[in-house]
Amino acid sequence: MNPSNILKTFLSGLAISLPIVVTIAVIVWLFVAAESVMGSALQLVLPQGAYITGMGLVTGLVLIFGVGLATRVLLFQSLVDAFEKLLNRIPLVKTLYGAARDLMDLFSRQGQDAKFSKMVAVAWPGVPLRLFGFITVEDFSRLDIEVAEGEVAVYLPLSYQIGGYMALIPRQYLEPVDMSLEEGMRFVVTAGMSRPQPHGTAKTENAAS
Repeated sequence: MNPSNILKTFLSGLAISLPIVVTIAVIVWLFVAAESVMGSALQLVLPQGAYITGMGLVTGLVLIFGVGLATRVLLFQSLVDAFEKLLNRIPLVKTLYGAARDLMDLFSRQGQDAKFSKMVAVAWPGVPLRLFGFITVEDFSRLDIEVAEGEVAVYLPLSYQIGGYMALIPRQYLEPVDMSLEEGMRFVVTAGMSRPQPHGTAKTENAAS
């Protein structure tokens, strides 16, 4: 086997192995972090010698599930809302908390409740170029900003970066893309180099709905 084939084989193995290793590493890191935080708290309240490795992780999972159940109770939700209002009064904390909350809302909500309701291609007249993005706001009545008739807010993410641009774009320049939120984010963030889904490829329509 010549050097070029050896390098090609190595890169092929790396391309398959690296995403798996990174995914496992992130999951392990989350589990270890949960075990460390909750485990330290349990060791403070449990009798000496009663703590068993893994109890922190299990306790963390149970607490998260319990919070999920509690959100269905009106009184608990009212307490959460009051706590959020308190956090939003602290300059630096409100920025961090708001960003984390919005990020979780983005991926936890489905269907019509999703913050990114539609994936679209922005097609400027006479320009042989299209940008992919996501409609984030269609109704500006609750916002104190002036927009032209027919404009919607579109988030244009940057490939391989955490960031992007929010632009107000007339709906007539938008073409809906037949992709789910997960497929669209993967396609844009990886600059189109993500693996295609088995059920088919994305298709664009002529006009935005």
